[in-house]
Amino acid sequence: MGATSCNCCSSAPEQSQSAANRAPCVRAKANAISINGGRPEGNNFTLDGLVNTDQAMETPAVILSQDAIQEVKVQSGIYPAEYGFSASQVNVVSKGGTNKLHGTVFESDRNNAFDAKPFPRPTASSPPRPPRTRS
Repeated sequence: MGATSCNCCSSAPEQSQSAANRAPCVRAKANAISINGGRPEGNNFTLDGLVNTDQAMETPAVILSQDAIQEVKVQSGIYPAEYGFSASQVNVVSKGGTNKLHGTVFESDRNNAFDAKPFPRPTASSPPRPPRTRS
């Protein structure tokens, strides 16, 4: 997905069309965010202290996995001059590397023992609950 392409931005003569058939050139905002009510054009994204802003989309140019991110700091309003020129700053710090083997394990365990009691609580005369099946 991303920016929409249109024929009016093309400079190739074989793709030229009449002015009536041209689509308007509009940049698409792909996942652009608004911080503190500001416009997406006012955001500056940094990754480990370097500018990471895709100027065409006003989004981060490099997106890391959540496991590779150590810290995220969003600043708006008054912030130190080291961050530069934008109304809002999104600072991402990645995790440092190592030569040791490490990783993350996720487990999903779902059974009736973890289910909450229904409201209102069943009485002795209420029908039994059907067994849970995986889908």
